[in-house]
Amino acid sequence: MIVTTVAFAAAGVLSACSGNDPAPPSPTSAPSLATPAPTTATPTPTPVVTPTPTVTLDAGQAEAAAVVERYVGLMDRIAADRTIPLDSLYEAASGEAARGQLRALQQLHVNEFIWTGTTAVEIRDVTGEDASYDVEACLDTSAIEVVDQEGRSVAAPDEPATTLWRYTVQDISGRLLVMEEEAIAQPC
Repeated sequence: MIVTTVAFAAAGVLSACSGNDPAPPSPTSAPSLATPAPTTATPTPTPVVTPTPTVTLDAGQAEAAAVVERYVGLMDRIAADRTIPLDSLYEAASGEAARGQLRALQQLHVNEFIWTGTTAVEIRDVTGEDASYDVEACLDTSAIEVVDQEGRSVAAPDEPATTLWRYTVQDISGRLLVMEEEAIAQPC
């Protein structure tokens, strides 16, 4: 259906362009020194690609963003490698965020699910200063695969590949840690 729609659209554009072509000059007419008539052909516009804006961060905000990236990376590594201690997550998280993810990781290991791939993290925004930050990040899990012992996917079939998350990052005893997390939009 999509291919057919594209083909009809292309045919419509081509026929619209060919209907505006000027008649070819007559072979018997003499060349003219007058100003040439403007042509009706219009140049094909160059497609414009809008890049994702780059977030400008101060030093503290950049550190908070790095903590979120480290936190997501740790979850991927712990999920994929059962030899990494679960409490390694405390290197980047504490509070409710750590408790919730530790429960999920324990369940993953108890069920003997096999996790492969890594999550791509795109920091969208960081607000706050000094000891408390809110970090918004789009997580792309399209490269993640989680299967059971028979190799069947355990992911929900309608699960979106991207989700926008908000992380609360706070200074706890001189270290920035992810304390809370909340999914705020799908897809991002």
